[in-house]
Amino acid sequence: MILPVRLKGNLLFSPSNTGPLMVERQVVTIHDITPLDHPEWLNPKFARWYQFLIPRLVHKAQKVIAVSEFTKSRICDVASLKPNKVVVIYNGIDERFRPKSFEEIDQVKDALGIADFRYILTVAAIEPRKNLQRLLEAWSVVCSNLPQDVWLVVAGAKGKDIIFKNTSLKKLPQEFTCLDMYQMNIFLHYILVLLH
Repeated sequence: MILPVRLKGNLLFSPSNTGPLMVERQVVTIHDITPLDHPEWLNPKFARWYQFLIPRLVHKAQKVIAVSEFTKSRICDVASLKPNKVVVIYNGIDERFRPKSFEEIDQVKDALGIADFRYILTVAAIEPRKNLQRLLEAWSVVCSNLPQDVWLVVAGAKGKDIIFKNTSLKKLPQEFTCLDMYQMNIFLHYILVLLH
């Protein structure tokens, strides 16, 4: 109730899948419509709220920003929006993801015991919807056929239980090692696990 009064008719930018339904002069960014497409991946209360909110919000907003063509097509299909109401603007890249100095990289490699720089990288939140369990199963099949100096690096933060359903992986191989925040930040912002 306070926000519409404080806006005094100004445009509101809502950057993350949510916004007040009472404000018509707003632009909302939709990153994905997981609550509508895959509610089984989410905490049931979270999924129900966003199943209610997203369709109403995108109809109420003056403009909708989608972060990909796929998201745009899903919003238009699921919420019956005209494509000209949705604009695709891709996500930006934070400075943290710029190349690091060789010294910083070498320090982290030394701390982690990575002798060579050969690795297979996946960047995904640690949650079931990213299918990391299948990745680990596939890795356990192929790793014996790879050279010993090839690592599997999984970079990502654990999903929040309030949003995602069952954010733990079923069983981790014994070789799994969790890294501390300093190591994660230097090597690739949120590297959580290494499997060698």
